Amino acid sequence: MSSDVWHLDEPERFRGFRTITATTAFARGEGLPGRVLENGQPFWIVNLVEDENFTRAKLSSEIGLKPAFAFPVPVRGEVAAVIEFFSTEPQEVDEDLLMKMSQVGDQIGPVTERNRAFEKLADAMKKTELAKRAKTDFLANMSHELRTPLNSIIGFSEVMSREEIGKMPDHYREYADLIHQSGSHLHGIIGDILDLTKIEAVKVELKEEPVDVNKLIEEILTMLSDVAAKNNVTISRKGQQADLPELCCDQMRIKQVVLNLLGNSIKFSESGIVTVLGLMSDEGGFQIRVSDTGIGIPPDELDHITDSFYQAGVTPEHTKSGTGLGLTITKKIVKMHGGRMDIASTVGEGTTVTVHFPPARTRHSFGT
Repeated sequence: MSSDVWHLDEPERFRGFRTITATTAFARGEGLPGRVLENGQPFWIVNLVEDENFTRAKLSSEIGLKPAFAFPVPVRGEVAAVIEFFSTEPQEVDEDLLMKMSQVGDQIGPVTERNRAFEKLADAMKKTELAKRAKTDFLANMSHELRTPLNSIIGFSEVMSREEIGKMPDHYREYADLIHQSGSHLHGIIGDILDLTKIEAVKVELKEEPVDVNKLIEEILTMLSDVAAKNNVTISRKGQQADLPELCCDQMRIKQVVLNLLGNSIKFSESGIVTVLGLMSDEGGFQIRVSDTGIGIPPDELDHITDSFYQAGVTPEHTKSGTGLGLTITKKIVKMHGGRMDIASTVGEGTTVTVHFPPARTRHSFGT
């Protein structure tokens, strides 16, 4: 069955094709993925409509798909997955491209194998506290093993994308860009997992210093400006308090908190407004508040939203990629600073997350 991981320039145009693919089980030798599964070799179809063994031919004709190719992801000599590419432009068989994509599949295979091993291990570890401790130790020690093959994939695809080894056709460069984006995304997921394990293992020490939070927020907004523009999201600072005292904290970790909160709000507030503020509470404590006009979170999911790997507010119409670890990590970092995190949300109207730090963490209380 399809893993439902897609890269589409026109999602609406290919919605039906994606649905059919996701609900179809391909037997060995059947269709494009079935042929790759059967012989373990990449395969190219020049014209999908004319291929008698391509089960999605009729739908392909309706949406203008022409050629396609697929290559295997081998794990221990067996095909563990098949990656398909489709195009609306005619293209004859390109043996050189097939060979390069097969090499990429060979690199992805070891990562897939390790990921499967991790999933099985994590499943078993949920049962006891001893297992949880073992998971933490295992993941902390697997950093090099997980990242090394991914770095190869990211590096290789980046070299291709930049055409450092020679000029490539535009569609080749697009394939390389897609591989680079996917590899970087997976690298980020592994980074989140390893970051969480370090925090859970109490291996993170805070490097505390006075921080101008308003300046930090502006730096982060610059970093996220392209992402916000892509989602047609307007960032607002309306209501921002002036002359805030500095917050005594670990600057890198608080930046991670704001990045996580803003990233979530932008992701789930397409064509909406996201507001981020630094504030002082009535008790003299410091607050960072991020609110949005996004899809919101159902009431029965609010209690679980900071659980590891939990993704609230995600529906078939609003599927977003991610680890489900951002808020988990954020809550733990805030707790390490002696603070707390409150979440309020209404489905269809938006979400507000407020991070509270105690008065003792303001510059005038903490000391100079």
